[in-house]
Amino acid sequence: MEIGPLSVALNAALLQFYHRGVFEPHFCDPKSLDHAVLLTGWGVEKTIFGEKKPYWIIKNSWGKKWGMDGYFYLKRGVGMCGINTQVATAILQKT
Repeated sequence: MEIGPLSVALNAALLQFYHRGVFEPHFCDPKSLDHAVLLTGWGVEKTIFGEKKPYWIIKNSWGKKWGMDGYFYLKRGVGMCGINTQVATAILQKT
């Protein structure tokens, strides 16, 4: 939040089927990372049963026609699809 978006890797094997809502496939191998995306924020969805479902807001590289204007939500707090295993950012030094 303090330094900007994060570059992250994840297993995107089932991501091609995403349309909207919080993506949380039943099985998504966290060790089989095959796609890089940009983690831009987070939020919480309230379900019809009153449950709170935390999610990451992620920008994909597949264009604005995919997902929700090129973005998707991924369940937060459980390392879904290996999202928490390869995270990178840059800090620029002033010259």
